[in-house]
Amino acid sequence: MRYLAPSDAVFIVCILGGLFALVFLEEVPVRLIGACIVLLSGVFLAINVSARMREKVAWSRPKVSQTVELAVRHVRSSDDGTKRIVFDDFATTFSSEETDDSPVTFRHSTPSPVQSQQPSTSSQKEELPHSRNGDSAAPSSDSDEISSVRIKRKVSSAHAQQDQPPQEQTAQPSSPRIKHVQLSLASLIEEGFDDAAISEPRREFAHILKGVMTILRSTMNARTTTFFWYNPERSELVLEASISDVADSLRDQRKFPLGEDIISHIALEGQAQIVCDIQQSAECDVLPYYYQATGAKSFAGVPVYLHKSVVGVLAVDSAENDAYDEQTIGVLGQCGRLISMLVQSYTAKYDLQQHARTLETIVHFRRMLQEPSCSINDIVQALVQAAVTLVESRGTGVVLFVPERDRWEIVSSRGDQVPPPGTPVELAETAIAKTLLEGSVVQCQHCQSFRRRYAATEPTRDDGFFVAVPLRALNENYGALFVESTHGRLSQQDIAALEIIGEHAGMLIAQMVLRERVEGQSLLDDNTQTYNAGAFQQRLAEEVERARDTSAPLSIAVLQLDRYKAFEQNPLAYEQLVERATDIVRSLLRPYHIIGRLDRAVLGILLPGLTLEQAQMLVDHIRRKIAGTPQSIEGRTVVVTVSVGVAHLNGNDTPQTALDHALTALHQALRRSNTVVLYS
Repeated sequence: MRYLAPSDAVFIVCILGGLFALVFLEEVPVRLIGACIVLLSGVFLAINVSARMREKVAWSRPKVSQTVELAVRHVRSSDDGTKRIVFDDFATTFSSEETDDSPVTFRHSTPSPVQSQQPSTSSQKEELPHSRNGDSAAPSSDSDEISSVRIKRKVSSAHAQQDQPPQEQTAQPSSPRIKHVQLSLASLIEEGFDDAAISEPRREFAHILKGVMTILRSTMNARTTTFFWYNPERSELVLEASISDVADSLRDQRKFPLGEDIISHIALEGQAQIVCDIQQSAECDVLPYYYQATGAKSFAGVPVYLHKSVVGVLAVDSAENDAYDEQTIGVLGQCGRLISMLVQSYTAKYDLQQHARTLETIVHFRRMLQEPSCSINDIVQALVQAAVTLVESRGTGVVLFVPERDRWEIVSSRGDQVPPPGTPVELAETAIAKTLLEGSVVQCQHCQSFRRRYAATEPTRDDGFFVAVPLRALNENYGALFVESTHGRLSQQDIAALEIIGEHAGMLIAQMVLRERVEGQSLLDDNTQTYNAGAFQQRLAEEVERARDTSAPLSIAVLQLDRYKAFEQNPLAYEQLVERATDIVRSLLRPYHIIGRLDRAVLGILLPGLTLEQAQMLVDHIRRKIAGTPQSIEGRTVVVTVSVGVAHLNGNDTPQTALDHALTALHQALRRSNTVVLYS
């Protein structure tokens, strides 16, 4: 029946129908038809069943006939009867990142006493003290070829204490010399990751790690599989992932301080360990991830190495006694090596992503600098956006010096708990003062070494991480970019990326400042050869004073090209139109009339000695001349028009007031286009 499918019901019904016709009906033709139906349906049913039988493949789980050669140096027994088996040579076998340097030796052999689940004999028990003393005795003539020292199982606590030499009580187990390098794994270790916010490499790492742990749990007798990060800087373990049949008994916390538990011993000593005969009363002390006893009897854990330093611990536990041996350590070691390679892959992909985003920011800065209307405020806004894109942050902002108020202040910020723009920055006992005054990077956890981060009105925080990078160019520092991290300490890659964009922003600000200084010292606009905005303002002030002293009339006109979307999207073509319109204006004015370029699109004209009516007649003639002169731009002939606003100096008008009146008239003229409007 197991080879039948639902589709075979048709053939079965046909066979039954044919048999009914063949047996119970008397007409001969009907019986023949029934026989044919039975025959054909039976043939088709037999073909389908035989095809399924050929496709069916019997499979059974193969028996493990390979073991890993690892020497056991120490067997430690505690007062509560728990035994720990420590593998001293695990570091030399699995810490190397090149598998050719320290290969794991596999030997085919018949089942040995080490692999057997039968109780140990008395002769085997007598060899246990030699293992505890850490002696590398030569294998005896009747030993197997797997390991020179054997793991002994099911040894009672009383018998173990009786066989143990007296000097064992004072002897300290030797541990490998492991150098902990400064490795930045903050993006992996820190807590609070949100699946919707974390980067793609981080999701890949978490997904593959879960898969590795699932495979471990499926292929060995494991009830709970856990992976901890080891953070030597904070002396803590961080639970990254766990898969358990008793998930209700797992602790909710993610960070565990180093203590006397088995996970801490593995992380500190860098040695793989097996724990046997775990007493129920000591279970929560030995296994820190449980908050209540679950009946765990066996445990196996291995350190995970990266660049020959311990970065994590991979562990399994079981409710059965003596569930693990050298083969378990070998499998866990290989999985730990795989996790190490995953970490390297993750950090490499994360670095590539950071470099790509940093390069995009730099390219965006370069494009901004090419825009004639680019200002320091535009650079600041782009810098804040780049910082938000590069790192996950609770808030970020930029501090610059504001000459108008003679102080440092926050000119741009983003985040609900960051002071708004305009907030002054204090230089006394603040974290950001060192960045502003010395041009150095400041990074602090909770900023405990400083009274404040940037201002007295800032909100107090008990968590997070504060980073401030300078906006410097050569020997000058123009401000600081600060970031408050959401998930604790930022990685060194993140801080380096912030330094890079801060440096490029500082260079752009330096160029903007230099350009403003040059433009402020020059008198003429580069393209139109008219007075620039600063020079025009100065000449306006002079003409206003002269008009008052001589009681002569003075009119002011402002002219702007009407909007053409086709040319506004093409800065070069638009600039050519402005230059040609300026040439026409200059040709119709007297030499003592003054022309200045107030901004990219607006021209200012000073008409000393002309009344408002005379000025209107002159600028209207200019308007008609420009409209009647077609221009050839990029192979096209176009007709452009201008709008003009005119104002007259009256009474006690200041130079700025008179100019504002002309600009008000210009705004009214632009609504109509191709017209002249007088201010009244």
